[in-house]
Amino acid sequence: MRLLSGRAFGSGDGLDRQPTGIINERAAQILFPGADPVGRKIPVGVTDEGKEPLVEIVGVVENVMYDAPDREQFAELLLPGVSGPGDLDADPHLGRPHGRGLHGP
Repeated sequence: MRLLSGRAFGSGDGLDRQPTGIINERAAQILFPGADPVGRKIPVGVTDEGKEPLVEIVGVVENVMYDAPDREQFAELLLPGVSGPGDLDADPHLGRPHGRGLHGP
């Protein structure tokens, strides 16, 4: 996965600190059309206390093709210390239906 803007995760990143994340190009296009997503924050669910934790975007990576080349790319969120990409549709606060991939308006 090639880093397109921002930075990669470092030793100061982790789920027990200020949450940081890296999104792919597709997520950047959907969530921040025409704007630089680095430094912006996105909600990633709700805690047991009812709070909406925000993840600060620190980088953008190229899309990864998981299916056939003619299929729409999935919007993804990568978190430090998590083995695979997060499915942005799993977050009901983004106003999209659940399922694999986040689709544009």
